[in-house]
Order: sequence, then C-alpha cells, then structure tokens
Amino acid sequence: MKTLIRSPQTKDLIQNGMQTWYSKLMTLEFNQDEATEYAKLFVTNEIEINMIPELNDDLLKSIGIEKAGHRIRILRLQRKSLPSTPVATPAVSDVTVMKLISI
Repeated sequence: MKTLIRSPQTKDLIQNGMQTWYSKLMTLEFNQDEATEYAKLFVTNEIEINMIPELNDDLLKSIGIEKAGHRIRILRLQRKSLPSTPVATPAVSDVTVMKLISI
C-alpha cells in the first residue's frame, strides 16, 4: 500500500477545495453531513469548482453520489454558475420617439 506524504501547501489546497465545495453544496440545502461527504468526493476526484459546467449525471454517479435527487441538485449549480450576459435592448432614437409622439 502506498502512503501519500502531503506538503503543507497541498494540505492547504485540499482544505480550501473542501471549504469551497462545502459552501457551494450548502447553498443547495444539503445537510452538513451530506455537504461534507460530497465535498470530499469532489476533492478526492480532483474536481474543481471551475469544472461545474462539465458535470453530468454519469460522472456524479461514478464518483459515488448515488441519490438521483442529490445529483439533480448538484447539476443545478450549472445554472447558477453561468455568467450572466446582459440582454441587449434596441436603442430608441430621438427620431423614433418623435414619430411615436406624433402618432
């Protein structure tokens, strides 16, 4: 059996990853135990927060998230993590306004 020796920097990265995933999972209303368990699964499988858009049902199953409802909740992070793009609205010119007023 191989023993992993981790540097303090690696431990900090793992801890930060755990905290980040834990916080995200808590926004989905998982209880503390579930959020901790799933955060460990993500960190152990080297899945980073910026990889949320690539998550899918099969991948979540393969890392050990068995409950379908929990996978659905986690996949909802994809909608929350999408960058919001402003909707362009057509500019109304003074000429258009004048035409509308004169009608």
